[in-house]
Amino acid sequence: MQDAKTTGNIDKDFLEELIPHHEGAIKMSENILKYTQNPELKTILDNIITTQQKQLTEMKNLLKTI
Repeated sequence: MQDAKTTGNIDKDFLEELIPHHEGAIKMSENILKYTQNPELKTILDNIITTQQKQLTEMKNLLKTI
C-alpha cells in the first residue's frame, strides 16, 4: 500500500492501495486457517477469503478500465 504511487486519479489511487490490502488479508487468513482450532474464527476466515477474493477480482478488472 505504501508503494502505490499517487496519480491524481482518486479512483485508480484508491484501488492501487486497496488491492494489496485485500491480498494481505487473504494471505493472513489462509495462514491462520492452517493452525487455528477455533470454529468461529474458521468461519470468519473462510468468509474473509471468499469475499475478498471476489472483491479483488472485481477491483483488478475495474482498474484495467480506469
